[in-house]
Amino acid sequence: MSMMDKMTDRLSAVAAVCDGNKHLSVIKNTFVGTMGFVIVGSFATLFNTILCSTSTGLAKVSAFAWLAALSPVFSTVNYVTMNLLALMVAILMGYLYGQKNHVNEMTSMLTCLTAYLSVSPLSTTVKNGDAVAEVSKVLPSCSTDSEALFTAIIISILASEILFRLTKIEQIKIKMPEQVPANIATTFNNLIPVAITLFGIAGVGSGVKAATGMYLTNIIYTVVQVPLQAVVNTPFGAVALTFTSLLFWCVGIHGNQLIAPLRSPITAAALATNISLIEAGMTPTEPFTGALWVVFITMTGSGITMSLILSILAFSKREDYRAIAKLSFVPGIFGVNEPMIFGLPIVLNPLLCVPFILSGCAAAIISFLACTTGFLTCNYVSVPWGLPVFLNGFLAYGSVKAVLVQIVILAVGFLIYTPFVKAADIVWRRDMKKNQ
Repeated sequence: MSMMDKMTDRLSAVAAVCDGNKHLSVIKNTFVGTMGFVIVGSFATLFNTILCSTSTGLAKVSAFAWLAALSPVFSTVNYVTMNLLALMVAILMGYLYGQKNHVNEMTSMLTCLTAYLSVSPLSTTVKNGDAVAEVSKVLPSCSTDSEALFTAIIISILASEILFRLTKIEQIKIKMPEQVPANIATTFNNLIPVAITLFGIAGVGSGVKAATGMYLTNIIYTVVQVPLQAVVNTPFGAVALTFTSLLFWCVGIHGNQLIAPLRSPITAAALATNISLIEAGMTPTEPFTGALWVVFITMTGSGITMSLILSILAFSKREDYRAIAKLSFVPGIFGVNEPMIFGLPIVLNPLLCVPFILSGCAAAIISFLACTTGFLTCNYVSVPWGLPVFLNGFLAYGSVKAVLVQIVILAVGFLIYTPFVKAADIVWRRDMKKNQ
């Protein structure tokens, strides 16, 4: 068995485990579900900045001063999407776990939400001049925004699994007569499992607070979320995620989907942080957002395959390569590169897998350095996948500089792919002579 076959078998086994994992599937689908709201919330911030601001927007022009009156609308939309992201995650995860576990979806959804809130701060302090007063029974931002994302994920997993196992115990179900409507009967059947789940998780949260003086939300944010974001928000972290994704692509496994459960919470939290900084009139600081991944790292598809298409059209004499490249050109502009990955193919092709991985990793390094060196301002506008190249960069980063970075990445990818394209031609001609 060749080294490529061994690698394929091992990566396929890992992918099968990940793909069949209930928790990874729920996390991935949760962030897919929130994606539209994140895009709307980030554009609300953009509109507030470029339209309604009297210092940076169109409203500073006297003829358009009326635009400032729209600011509360955009601020509200931003708040109910980005600042309540943790609540959305808990609700969606609860619903999806209900489907996976065959537990009533509404019961599972509300259990995850209330369990998460039971370990979160429910008070805040308000300053009035020099006086500081504590206000109880309110949800501070640290209980609802990106700071609480990982707590929402962890507690939702815990609550749903406890509820699932408790609902299987017949002895603790409250049986209702057959005449009682099904929805009411279900509520009473799940009453004790829900109570045990909530009291148990709330009790753990209270115990942690009493022992450490910190809420579980604060601990998870400090111990888990901050270090994880710090690792990923480096060139090494970005390249590691990119390399992992591309390695799985090389054996025919959708690498982007595979790493989505890890990548999505981190990029969502980074975007929310950047939006909060912009709303406060500060400069965004988190480079590794979803836009960095879509606009640069997977530009024209994973592995920067548009560079491969251009190299083939420029140098390759192989009619099969040229035909597939021509067919893939327009889809590639919109980020669809499956015709290249599976049609050329790149999958299980060592000669093309190497530049495929190198080009993607180079894109991660170039784009990351563009943000960390100050050439680009860190992104705070989420753009959907599928927008054409260059347009997505301009919309996401609001600057022609982003388009220049995309051009540099395409050029570097072209230089990386070209020697391998020429080598593939040499191998093809040699094989043609052997077969004659």
